[in-house]
Amino acid sequence: MVTALTVGIDTPEQMGVAAARIAGVGLIKVKVDADDPAARIDAVRRAAPHARLIVDPNESWTIDLLRDMQGPLARARVDLLEQPLPADADDALLAFSGNMPMCADEACHETRDLPRMRGRYGDQHQARQDRRPDRGLAPAAPRAAKASR
Repeated sequence: MVTALTVGIDTPEQMGVAAARIAGVGLIKVKVDADDPAARIDAVRRAAPHARLIVDPNESWTIDLLRDMQGPLARARVDLLEQPLPADADDALLAFSGNMPMCADEACHETRDLPRMRGRYGDQHQARQDRRPDRGLAPAAPRAAKASR
Protein backbone atom coordinates (compact mmCIF):
# COMPACT_ATOMS: atom_id res chain seq x y z
CA MET A 1 0.00 0.00 0.00
CA VAL A 2 1.29 3.44 -0.92
CA THR A 3 0.76 6.21 1.58
CA ALA A 4 1.66 9.89 1.52
CA LEU A 5 3.41 11.98 4.12
CA THR A 6 1.98 15.49 4.46
CA VAL A 7 3.63 18.90 4.41
CA GLY A 8 1.28 21.29 6.20
CA ILE A 9 0.55 24.88 5.27
CA ASP A 10 3.28 27.25 6.38
CA THR A 11 5.55 29.79 4.73
CA PRO A 12 7.15 28.56 1.52
CA GLU A 13 10.50 28.45 3.31
CA GLN A 14 9.20 26.32 6.18
CA MET A 15 7.36 24.03 3.79
CA GLY A 16 10.62 23.53 1.91
CA VAL A 17 12.37 22.64 5.17
CA ALA A 18 9.61 20.17 6.04
CA ALA A 19 9.73 18.62 2.56
CA ALA A 20 13.53 18.27 2.73
CA ARG A 21 13.13 16.16 5.88
CA ILE A 22 10.92 13.67 4.02
CA ALA A 23 12.35 14.06 0.51
CA GLY A 24 13.19 10.36 0.29
CA VAL A 25 9.60 9.16 0.51
CA GLY A 26 7.80 8.29 -2.66
CA LEU A 27 4.67 10.40 -2.20
CA ILE A 28 4.15 13.78 -0.52
CA LYS A 29 0.83 15.53 0.04
CA VAL A 30 1.20 19.32 -0.01
CA LYS A 31 -1.45 21.29 1.86
CA VAL A 32 -2.04 24.75 0.41
CA ASP A 33 -4.67 27.44 0.48
CA ALA A 34 -5.41 30.36 -1.83
CA ASP A 35 -2.52 32.47 -0.46
CA ASP A 36 0.38 32.07 -2.91
CA PRO A 37 0.01 28.34 -3.53
CA ALA A 38 2.53 28.38 -6.39
CA ALA A 39 5.36 29.52 -4.10
CA ARG A 40 4.52 26.85 -1.55
CA ILE A 41 4.32 24.07 -4.14
CA ASP A 42 7.57 25.22 -5.78
CA ALA A 43 9.36 25.21 -2.42
CA VAL A 44 8.28 21.63 -1.78
CA ARG A 45 9.26 20.53 -5.29
CA ARG A 46 12.74 22.07 -4.95
CA ALA A 47 13.25 20.33 -1.61
CA ALA A 48 11.89 16.97 -2.83
CA PRO A 49 12.70 16.83 -6.55
CA HIS A 50 11.98 13.12 -7.01
CA ALA A 51 8.87 12.61 -4.88
CA ARG A 52 5.43 12.31 -6.43
CA LEU A 53 3.19 15.18 -5.28
CA ILE A 54 -0.46 15.44 -4.34
CA VAL A 55 -1.61 19.03 -3.85
CA ASP A 56 -4.55 19.56 -1.51
CA PRO A 57 -6.07 23.06 -1.51
CA ASN A 58 -8.74 21.72 0.86
CA GLU A 59 -11.63 23.48 -0.94
CA SER A 60 -9.91 26.89 -0.75
CA TRP A 61 -9.59 27.76 -4.44
CA THR A 62 -11.94 29.43 -6.87
CA ILE A 63 -12.33 28.26 -10.45
CA ASP A 64 -10.27 31.29 -11.57
CA LEU A 65 -7.40 30.35 -9.26
CA LEU A 66 -7.62 26.75 -10.47
CA ARG A 67 -7.25 27.98 -14.05
CA ASP A 68 -4.33 30.24 -13.07
CA MET A 69 -2.58 27.36 -11.28
CA GLN A 70 -2.48 25.01 -14.27
CA GLY A 71 0.98 26.21 -15.34
CA PRO A 72 2.56 26.12 -11.87
CA LEU A 73 1.06 22.68 -11.16
CA ALA A 74 2.43 21.31 -14.42
CA ARG A 75 5.87 22.84 -13.85
CA ALA A 76 5.99 21.26 -10.38
CA ARG A 77 5.02 17.89 -11.92
CA VAL A 78 2.07 17.47 -9.58
CA ASP A 79 0.52 14.02 -9.95
CA LEU A 80 -2.88 14.70 -8.40
CA LEU A 81 -4.94 17.69 -7.30
CA GLU A 82 -7.31 16.99 -4.43
CA GLN A 83 -10.61 18.87 -3.98
CA PRO A 84 -9.52 22.32 -5.15
CA LEU A 85 -12.99 23.91 -5.05
CA PRO A 86 -15.56 23.93 -2.27
CA ALA A 87 -17.82 20.89 -2.61
CA ASP A 88 -20.85 23.15 -3.03
CA ALA A 89 -19.14 25.02 -5.89
CA ASP A 90 -17.69 22.13 -7.86
CA ASP A 91 -20.31 22.40 -10.61
CA ALA A 92 -17.75 24.82 -12.12
CA LEU A 93 -15.60 21.77 -12.87
CA LEU A 94 -18.15 20.55 -15.42
CA ALA A 95 -16.93 23.22 -17.86
CA PHE A 96 -13.26 23.05 -16.79
CA SER A 97 -10.57 21.28 -18.76
CA GLY A 98 -7.35 20.97 -16.80
CA ASN A 99 -4.09 19.20 -17.45
CA MET A 100 -3.92 16.80 -14.50
CA PRO A 101 -6.04 14.35 -12.57
CA MET A 102 -8.22 15.70 -9.79
CA CYS A 103 -9.89 13.77 -7.04
CA ALA A 104 -12.84 14.44 -4.82
CA ASP A 105 -12.56 14.38 -1.05
CA GLU A 106 -15.11 16.51 0.78
CA ALA A 107 -17.48 16.27 -2.21
CA CYS A 108 -17.73 12.48 -2.00
CA HIS A 109 -18.71 11.05 1.37
CA GLU A 110 -20.98 8.16 0.46
CA THR A 111 -21.39 5.73 -2.40
CA ARG A 112 -24.54 7.58 -3.44
CA ASP A 113 -22.31 10.63 -4.14
CA LEU A 114 -20.32 8.79 -6.81
CA PRO A 115 -22.59 9.44 -9.82
CA ARG A 116 -22.39 13.19 -9.14
CA MET A 117 -18.59 13.04 -9.45
CA ARG A 118 -18.76 12.21 -13.17
CA GLY A 119 -17.55 15.14 -15.24
CA ARG A 120 -16.06 16.83 -12.21
CA TYR A 121 -13.30 14.52 -10.96
CA GLY A 122 -12.97 11.76 -13.54
CA ASP A 123 -12.35 8.39 -11.97
CA GLN A 124 -10.34 9.69 -9.01
CA HIS A 125 -12.04 9.52 -5.61
CA GLN A 126 -10.58 9.05 -2.20
CA ALA A 127 -11.91 6.05 -0.39
CA ARG A 128 -12.01 6.77 3.29
CA GLN A 129 -13.69 5.24 6.21
CA ASP A 130 -12.62 7.55 8.98
CA ARG A 131 -15.19 10.35 8.90
CA ARG A 132 -18.44 8.45 9.36
CA PRO A 133 -17.75 4.77 9.90
CA ASP A 134 -21.42 3.96 9.36
CA ARG A 135 -21.39 5.53 5.87
CA GLY A 136 -17.73 5.38 4.79
CA LEU A 137 -16.74 4.81 1.18
CA ALA A 138 -13.82 2.44 1.55
CA PRO A 139 -15.50 -0.97 1.54
CA ALA A 140 -17.96 -0.35 -1.30
CA ALA A 141 -16.24 2.39 -3.30
CA PRO A 142 -14.54 0.32 -6.01
CA ARG A 143 -17.75 -1.54 -6.93
CA ALA A 144 -19.94 1.56 -6.73
CA ALA A 145 -17.51 3.70 -8.78
CA LYS A 146 -17.40 1.10 -11.52
CA ALA A 147 -21.19 0.85 -11.56
CA SER A 148 -21.62 4.66 -11.78
CA ARG A 149 -19.66 4.95 -15.04
